[in-house]
Amino acid sequence: MKKGNYIQEADKAQKAIRFMKQALDDGTPSSTIIVIDTHADTFSGFLQQTGGSSSGTSVQIGDILTSYLPNEFFVCTEEASKISRQVHPPVLTGDEREPWSDMTISSRGGWRCLVVASCGPAMLTATHYPFLQRLVKE
Repeated sequence: MKKGNYIQEADKAQKAIRFMKQALDDGTPSSTIIVIDTHADTFSGFLQQTGGSSSGTSVQIGDILTSYLPNEFFVCTEEASKISRQVHPPVLTGDEREPWSDMTISSRGGWRCLVVASCGPAMLTATHYPFLQRLVKE
């Protein structure tokens, strides 16, 4: 990641947002997985946002997500979760019986947005969790 390129990267998210909006319009909201492939600061566990010739800055995961993804993305994931809570697909076991537990999407609170940070120390830092918890809850 280079200084200031998050603006260009946020523009690249428009293709994914168009897909998400179409899926919402079709009534089949999508699940989302985000993989953040960057380094974490050894001492703080914060994620590296810039580097190279611009030196490095480390920030919380929420700052990276909100810098690289436009608010429209979060609106789509929230809408997908709301819609999916209303979806109650019939689920049967291999021998055509109802399973002993409800593992449908609606029972788990709807589709989710999963964020994966690939550098080990990042998930050892408690300050990342409030943002991730809010993302799942909302």
